[in-house]
Amino acid sequence: MTTTVTTSLAADIRREHEAAQQAFASAVEHAVRCGELLAEAKAQVRHGEWLPWLAEHFPASPRTAQGYMRLANHPDAQGVAHLGIEGALRHLAAPKGDLLDELQAMLPDLTGQDWTKFLESIDRFGVLVPVVTDHHGRVIDGRQRIRAAKQLGIEYRVDVVRVDPLEAAGICFSLNAYREHRRDSGVTP
Repeated sequence: MTTTVTTSLAADIRREHEAAQQAFASAVEHAVRCGELLAEAKAQVRHGEWLPWLAEHFPASPRTAQGYMRLANHPDAQGVAHLGIEGALRHLAAPKGDLLDELQAMLPDLTGQDWTKFLESIDRFGVLVPVVTDHHGRVIDGRQRIRAAKQLGIEYRVDVVRVDPLEAAGICFSLNAYREHRRDSGVTP
């Protein structure tokens, strides 16, 4: 079943997506600048006076202030601006360059008819299998479910497992290898 989408609707979608990306980038830029200013203020207060000063002058939690200062000190903060402030902080805190990252990079997104069927299933039944992340918020299993749920605007469950990077990669590999085996044998995932 093919649906025709008007050119103006497609342009509106593209424009709103670009505005959302720009808003994420702008939010991170403001967080970085706030972090720079907070670090400057912290350098000016005496030892032991930082938290009281923060409570009086900063309208958010000390943890938020710490996050802003971490973003300000990280050279790749703008590189992850598309994730928003919380996503950028999670990404910057996660271990990098491990096997899970390499595996995730090798897993292609569903496209075409496979994506359409998957999306229709999620729309009809919801996300039946929970997404699995590690304790840093990195997705071990469920990238396509997240993508579909976000596109459809529906909730999904996330199970968090406390595993080391090698265990996370092993889980990711075994689940995706199983799915590929089922797909190759003619069983729809």
